[in-house]
Amino acid sequence: MNAEQATLSQNLISSDLIIVVVRVVFGGIVFTVHGVHKAIDGAAYFMHHKPWPLADEIGAIGLPAQSTIAVLATAIQLVMPILLVAGFHTRLSAIAFMFVFAGAIAQNVSSGRDPQLAIVYLLIALLYFALGGGPWSLDALLARGDR
Repeated sequence: MNAEQATLSQNLISSDLIIVVVRVVFGGIVFTVHGVHKAIDGAAYFMHHKPWPLADEIGAIGLPAQSTIAVLATAIQLVMPILLVAGFHTRLSAIAFMFVFAGAIAQNVSSGRDPQLAIVYLLIALLYFALGGGPWSLDALLARGDR
């Protein structure tokens, strides 16, 4: 292997590592920071009739079936990050995230809040839709099969 091939190989490993690190950190953040508290609030809403801020905010932007949409958004933020961290059905997770984060952008804009974080999340989801989970993912392992 010549020096140019070695450099290319190192760059590919570095890129692959970045794809994994961002995939794991992003999935972990969405699950812990966004999904868990929404699930706790949703459980309190259904079990104890307490207000659910997410459902209220969805209703405030004029969407119908706010509780149903809140349940779907919460489920996406609980299940899809686990799949994303594993790199399993990465593109499906990314599509689901794009819908949730587009909704979060609309929600933030309509309530006068800064949508920057939701925009960054949407862009990360778009990146994983385009790239997939990378070579160090369950998707790649399953695609390789028995090779």
